[in-house]
Amino acid sequence: MNIYRERVLPSAPNLALPILLFLSVLTVMIPISIDWALPVAIVFSAIFVLIIFSASPTITVTEATLTCKKAIIERKFLGEATVIPKSQHFEELGQRLDARAWLAIQASVKGLVKVQVNDPEDPTPYWLISTRNPEKLAKLLGN
Repeated sequence: MNIYRERVLPSAPNLALPILLFLSVLTVMIPISIDWALPVAIVFSAIFVLIIFSASPTITVTEATLTCKKAIIERKFLGEATVIPKSQHFEELGQRLDARAWLAIQASVKGLVKVQVNDPEDPTPYWLISTRNPEKLAKLLGN
């Protein structure tokens, strides 16, 4: 049974990107073929929308596991869950980032939670997860 479930979709301003792509493809295609310009622009934009929505991670917390994207970890192996303040996102995803960390980042979502991994057989030191509800997720994962 799920305790928490969130699909981390792109934020509203990112939905302007398919419109910009549509206009760009249309502008490029009109001189080539006016008959094909509209259908090609629609297809490119539709494919782009499908890609950005299908790439959106889903976070699921149950009594026993944490699932994000397609990765699953038992909660008994989770350590401290910390909300990363917005002022520290750049450093956390840049100079402080451990190359072994597991990332589930949605760039347009400003909530970020760092979950320590305490499995001696897992080389991953922590997970960084984008979420719209960082305080709630961190509280649920707190041990």
